[in-house]
Order: sequence, then C-alpha cells, then structure tokens
Amino acid sequence: MAGVSEEIRRPAAAGDVEALAGTLARRGLPAGGFWGAEERPGTEFLLARDDALRIGLARALLRYGDAGEHVATLMEIVTRGLPFTAMPEVAEFLLERVEGETTCAASGLLVRLADHLLEVGRGLSPHLVAVIRRTSMTGWWTGDRLRELAASPGHPPVNPGEVWADRVLADLPGLGGRWGGLLVHASTARAARPGAAWERRAETLLEEIGREEARRRVTNWIGLAGRPRPLPLRGGHPEDFDSYNAVTLRGLIWMLAFSPPHPDTARLLGELVETALREIPGAGPRSPLIAGAAAYALSRMDGEAALSQLVRLRGRVTHTRTLKTLGAALDARAGTLTGGSAGDAGGLEVGVEVADLETATLDLADQDAEVP
Repeated sequence: MAGVSEEIRRPAAAGDVEALAGTLARRGLPAGGFWGAEERPGTEFLLARDDALRIGLARALLRYGDAGEHVATLMEIVTRGLPFTAMPEVAEFLLERVEGETTCAASGLLVRLADHLLEVGRGLSPHLVAVIRRTSMTGWWTGDRLRELAASPGHPPVNPGEVWADRVLADLPGLGGRWGGLLVHASTARAARPGAAWERRAETLLEEIGREEARRRVTNWIGLAGRPRPLPLRGGHPEDFDSYNAVTLRGLIWMLAFSPPHPDTARLLGELVETALREIPGAGPRSPLIAGAAAYALSRMDGEAALSQLVRLRGRVTHTRTLKTLGAALDARAGTLTGGSAGDAGGLEVGVEVADLETATLDLADQDAEVP
C-alpha cells in the first residue's frame, strides 16, 4: 500500500484498540515483514500514536496471543519506548515467549524485559539469561547493554535445557567451591586451542580437586552431551548444541586431556566426535566446535586407547577440519613412535600396529585432499 490503510487508520483515529488489534491479528505476518516497503508506513503510523493508545493496543493484542508469532512481534513494536510497568501483563506474555526461543532477533526487547525485571526487584530467570547469552553471541545488533546483561555475575555457570548441563546444575550444589571455579575457567575456552596460561590454570584446578575425581565427574557430564533437548526451543533443532554451553563444554573436554588416561575417557571422546558431526538435515554437522575439541583432547592423551580412537576415527570422519586435527595427531604419534619412520619402531608395543598407524596417516592425507 502507498500509505496507511483505512482499516488501520480508522480504528486508531477513534481510539478503538479492540478493533485495531483484531484487524492487525487477522492480517498475519506480512510477506515483507512489518518493516518492509509495503508495511513500513503502517508500522511507523502505529509507533507515532500516543502512549495510551499503544499501551491499550498491546493489551488488546493479548487475546490474540495464539494467533501466531506476528502478534508477539506487533507487541514488541508498539511497546517500544514505553515502560512495562504500565502493562506488566504484556511483559509477562513477551517474557514467556522469548524464554522459549533459541535467540531473539529483537535484541532490544531482551534488554527492555531484563531491565524491567530488575527495576521491579525480580531476578532474571535462568531461561531468560540463556536467551540473552545466546543472542549476545550472534552479534545481531546486540549492543553494549545486552552484552553487560550476558556477562553479569551471579548467573548459572551453564544454560539449562540440555541434558548434560541440567546434570551439572543439579550436581553443583553438592560439590565444593573449586568446581565452580573449574566451570568458570572452562567457560573461557574461546580460542581454537588452549594456550599455555589456560593450561596452567586448568592443571591447578584439576590438582586441587583431584585429577581422578575430576576425570570421573567430567566424563559423567560429557557422557550426556549431545542428547536431544527434552523441550526443544523455537528457532532451533532438538539436537542443536547450545552455543553458549558449547564453549564451556569445550573447556571441560580439553581438561580431560590433562586428566589421568583411561580407556573410558578415550572411548567417550571418540563417540563425542561422531555425535557432534552427525548431520542435521538442512543445517550441517551438529557442532564442529565440539568435534574438534574432542579430537584435540584425544591427540593430547597418552595410551593405546586414545591412539586406537584416533585411527578408528580417521576411517569414519569426513569433516575437513576434524580430519586435519586427526591427521596432525597421527603424524605426531608416528614421529614419536618411530623417530620419523614407522619402519624403525622395532618392538614397541601399542594397541595399534605401527604399520597400521603409518597407513592411517597416509590414507588420511588422501581423504583430506578429497574433502571439499
């Protein structure tokens, strides 16, 4: 439309918010969105109305809350710049909607809702914190305030909703304070590989807890990673890894490389590589980040079990970056075992024959070259 349609202009001029809400709800989501060329004049017209009409319209839209996502979008638009204290029922409706989302494209709404809750003396729920954290990681017009809210102290160490993270949150109150420090450190695993300072701090934390105790507990948590969400989020897939939790999970995986070698740990990491690389239709691998972390941890572990997993995975994995990690690990093992030549290995006793290791490394180079 060239301007504002009469079906919007007439009830707005008459202050008939009920009729206006019904018209907007029935129209559904415009093809180009509410800010598209066709709809923008109507959207700007609504935003230019006085506060009382906009608050009344937002309240009237509540009765159409089940009509579709466009109703919540309309509420978000017409309430911009208005205090939620004047319409707490609208805030509750929008809060319930955003808490069930993977991320929120209207990042300004997250800030407004969070600031409203803080203003009225309510804390931020773990599920709202989770959406704020995941949205802040996207960089979509997030702004400084959203990043401040995401990084505020006192939040849970991981977001709820994933099976492994829910177990962490359930276990943590019964563990010592050192475990909280370990999880905080794990959440700083933002680089592709752990640096020397990160490793030293991890070693210290593991030593304080007890390396074997830490290994058992962490493997129990990681063994639950990758299970589908009991309650899927809107805008995501049940098998998606939480983008915020994935960073902490990567840190925990790295720490297994500094824990006592154990066949169960190696087997767990090998299975996790494959779980994280499982394809989600139309979206690609579930989490190359987690697969790479598990492959890296295996590459740092001593013992036959880790070596066996590396060789097994090189015959099954097709993801390019993970293959490169496996290839580098096998090259390093071959050089360590043979002094540069697999044929010089002599009588070394390992779980995988040295000749097989040399073949695995050569085959891996061929695979890597063929992967697009």
